[in-house]
Amino acid sequence: MNRFTPTGWGAVKVCGVRCAADAIACVDAGVRVLGLNCVEGARRRVDPAQLAAIRVIAADCMLVAVTQGGRALDVAQFVHRHQLDGVQLHGQEQPEFGAALRQTGLIVIRALPVMRVADASQWVDAADLLLVDGAHPGSGAPWSWRRLELPLPFWIAGGLNAENVRSALAITGAGGADTASGVETAGLIDPARVHDFAHAVHGALL
Repeated sequence: MNRFTPTGWGAVKVCGVRCAADAIACVDAGVRVLGLNCVEGARRRVDPAQLAAIRVIAADCMLVAVTQGGRALDVAQFVHRHQLDGVQLHGQEQPEFGAALRQTGLIVIRALPVMRVADASQWVDAADLLLVDGAHPGSGAPWSWRRLELPLPFWIAGGLNAENVRSALAITGAGGADTASGVETAGLIDPARVHDFAHAVHGALL
């Protein structure tokens, strides 16, 4: 059974939330899905010490740990220990990895390069949502949007901002949008840009 209900969580995800101020900016803008980068060495990696404060501020949001590789058991233990809601897979994880996480009660989002959308059917029982991105998911690079028909709910990412997200959603038929760089100024989350992005997405879909 698919437990991810896009209408229940809005249609916007902001990735790269690192501190309480970032969480406040998202909550104030009506963003209901927050991505917390937990990949070692990543520029937007969140300090685990910040997770408790973020969780309190975003108590009514879905908090998603962005991970890459590792063992499913270790990932699940980390996410449950910090009382997060789900995992976004950004590595070479196979469907069995996602299925194992779902069995622990976690929501699973699978980032999928657009050139690999033919693999989507493999994730029907292993993910709750597909996040279709460019050639290198998480890079913030735009891709050539086209209409997509997938066997799972899907959102889009990759170079999205308040100026282009309406067109991207209309062309692809996606149920929501994810951004990081599109709501940043000088590498930091900008509350005004978060507001503008969320407003654009909600105006397009809700």
